[in-house]
Amino acid sequence: MSTKNCLPFHFVGICKNAFYFKGTGEDEDLDEDGLQKSKAPCKFYWIQSQCSKFLIYDEDRFEAQPLSIYGQRQSECKFCIQIYSFVPKTVDEKKDEKGTTVVLYTKTDGKMMVACCSENEIKPVEMNLPDEIEEDQHKVVFLLKKIPSDSNTFMFESYENKGKFLAFEPEYDSSFEKLVLRSKVDEVDVGCEWQLSTCSD
Repeated sequence: MSTKNCLPFHFVGICKNAFYFKGTGEDEDLDEDGLQKSKAPCKFYWIQSQCSKFLIYDEDRFEAQPLSIYGQRQSECKFCIQIYSFVPKTVDEKKDEKGTTVVLYTKTDGKMMVACCSENEIKPVEMNLPDEIEEDQHKVVFLLKKIPSDSNTFMFESYENKGKFLAFEPEYDSSFEKLVLRSKVDEVDVGCEWQLSTCSD
C-alpha cells in the first residue's frame, strides 16, 4: 500500500521525554514479510488523554481514570510501547506506512496484557510478545503517529483497521470510559490524541 503526499519517518530515540524521528526526505516503499521485534530496550510510559485521564488496566479491561501521584506509581497505569520493524521481502511486494509499528501492553501480577483490536473495541489479551508478528496477528499492532505540533503527542492507528485510532468512549450506563477504536472526526478532534511521558518500570 502506497502513502501519497507523505514523508515516511523512522523512530530514532527518546531523550528527556521527547520522541525523535528521522524523515527519509522522500517517499519510499518498504519491503516486508512480517514484523520483527526491535532489540532496543522497551520503556514504560504513562499514556494520558487530552482530558488529563490516564489509560489504565483494571479488572480485565482498559479504561480511563484520573490518577493521583500515588496512583501513578501502580503498575496498571504503566504501558510499554514495543517497537517492531519490517522484515525484508521481495522487491515486488512493497508496503509503505507513515508511523512507527508498535505493540502496546502492560504488566500486572506477572502477566503481560496486550491491547488487542476486537472490531471497534480494545480488549486485553494475555500473551508473551513474539519475536516476529505474522499477518494473522496484526490485530495487536498499531502505528504510532506523531502530532507535528507537539513532540510528546501521538495517535495510535490500528494496523488492521486503517483510519481508526485509539480513543476513550463513555461506557453505556456507567461512569467509566473504555478504550475503543474510532475514526478521527476532523483535524481539531483531539479525542484520538495522547500525551506520552516516560516512567520507571
